[in-house]
This record gives sequence, structure tokens and C-alpha cells, in this order.
Amino acid sequence: MPNHNLVVIAAMARKGGSGKTTLSRALISAAVAAKRRVLLIDTDSTGVLGTWHRRADANGLGSPLLRSATAESVTAVDRTIEQVYEEDLADFVFIDTAGVGAEWSDSIAVLADHIVTPVMLSTSDLDVGAQTADWFEKLRSRVDDPDSLPRHHVVLNMVDPKTTRADAALIQAAVARFPLIETVMLRRNAYKEMDEKGLLHAIALQKQADPNPLMRPHVRHVVEAIEEATDILNNILEK
Repeated sequence: MPNHNLVVIAAMARKGGSGKTTLSRALISAAVAAKRRVLLIDTDSTGVLGTWHRRADANGLGSPLLRSATAESVTAVDRTIEQVYEEDLADFVFIDTAGVGAEWSDSIAVLADHIVTPVMLSTSDLDVGAQTADWFEKLRSRVDDPDSLPRHHVVLNMVDPKTTRADAALIQAAVARFPLIETVMLRRNAYKEMDEKGLLHAIALQKQADPNPLMRPHVRHVVEAIEEATDILNNILEK
């Protein structure tokens, strides 16, 4: 039977290096930690997200709940989503894209339920983030049914845990400019470890089982990252 509750989330940003793939990994980790079935579709020619999934499995830090696919055309993405929907193969589909302004960006956007854009906390990155927000607003004039478009969400990324006065001013500017998710992604070593090794909850379980007792206190940092990513995913789904 079709899965009418299937959710498709596309990570899209004008600028490379904004943390798009790291955000995707964190959201995927949160969904799998919640025991949801996930298919990731890597449309970026670099194949970074698909490579991460294979690395996670090779490290024993993947999950049978997570599968990945590559797509070399919008038609392939559409067919994959349709198959997942009709055969109830997943609860979430995450699409990592080459970025706004790429040839497929408009078409990929139409296939998603939610678009999520990471923006780093600097004046320049806020300006680039505004370009992505402007693209989405202009997309409304290019489609036949603007109400069918996905919801757009912006996540502040790589925020220092100790915010300065300048950071606070930038956050206020972001609140005024973007459809901002309340929870920010902090600058965390756990996300670097996630990129290197695999899913966050699998890393936490590995540390918890480590025979070296000195490793166990590090579990807390990974758990905090899972909680943060879960809050962001829940905020996306609620809006």
C-alpha cells in the first residue's frame, strides 16, 4: 500500500561549503535514531552523501533502516520517490542537491515536501542565504500552482556555543530575513565525527560499549548532537 505519510526533504543552498551535506547527515541520523526508514538520494555529482553512507556501513556504524540511491536526472529522482511512495519503502526521503542555480534546482524543489537551507553565521553567508530565499520566492511565479510548493526552512549552522554580541546581532538579522528554524546547529566535534564515521546514534552506542572507561563520558557530546538534530527535524515537520 502507498505510504501517504512519506516526507521528502531536499537540502538546497546557493553556496557550496554552507554545511548542506552535514545538515543532511545530521537530519538522517535523527530520523534513523527515531527508528524511521530513510532513503537518501544523492544528486550531487561529487557523490559525497552516498560515499558517507557506504563509509558508515563499512565502519559498522550504519543501519538497516538507511538505504541510499544515486540519481542522474530529475526523472530518476521522481521515479525513485514514486516507487518509495507506492511500495512503502521508507518514511523519509532526503535529497542532497548540487545547489540552487544548478540545472535541476527548480524541478527538485517541486518534488519535495520541505526545502532546508543551512546558513552560516556571518554577514556574507546571510547575504548568500538571502539569494536562496529569493530564488524560492521567485519560484512561486514560475510554477502553475504556488500553493503546491514545499515549505522553505533556514537553519543557522556552525554557531559557536558561546555567542558574542556580534553573533547575537547576526542572529537577530537572520530572524528578520529568513523562515528560521528555532534550533541552531552548534559547532560540534560530534558532527565532524559523524562525517568521518557514520550515524550519530551508532557512534554513541559504540562509545557506550567501549571497554575503555575514559571513552564513555564522550557519549554525552554525541547524544547532545542527536538531540539537537532531532529538534531541527521536528521543527521542520511542525511548520
